[in-house]
Amino acid sequence: MRLIHVLDFKQEPNEVVTVSPEASVREAVDLLCEHRIGALPVVDPETGVVLGIVTERDVLAKCCRSCTASADIPVSEIMTADVVTGNPTDRVVDTLRMMSEKRIRHVPLVDEGKLVGIVSIGDVLRALYQEDEIHLRRLAEYMGGTYRCKVY
Repeated sequence: MRLIHVLDFKQEPNEVVTVSPEASVREAVDLLCEHRIGALPVVDPETGVVLGIVTERDVLAKCCRSCTASADIPVSEIMTADVVTGNPTDRVVDTLRMMSEKRIRHVPLVDEGKLVGIVSIGDVLRALYQEDEIHLRRLAEYMGGTYRCKVY
């Protein structure tokens, strides 16, 4: 299975909610809450290039530790600039392994330099579980003699 299939499994439309690097942390938090998501790709508004990612964890770790009025600082100051991206043609199992090794929960998907989607670890696991259910159902049908095959 490929990441493009994971995007198909997602319940919400594939439109990705993004934020510009100049937006305030307050604006980013409002978007996270409004859309009930855990991460926002930080995208250059003119070129559409992914510059980084800002997550709930970034907000908590970098803003809430200090008692200063940090909600008005720009997203560019707290985002993770060394963002790990994937391609829609990447294998899901490879992406899951990479997410586990790097301890990340969100991977923006980039195709030909443009952001085309984002997957969370929950999206990836849900897709793998659904794929496993299909395989188990087919195996049970085969073992039970009810497997339909047009060859015979």
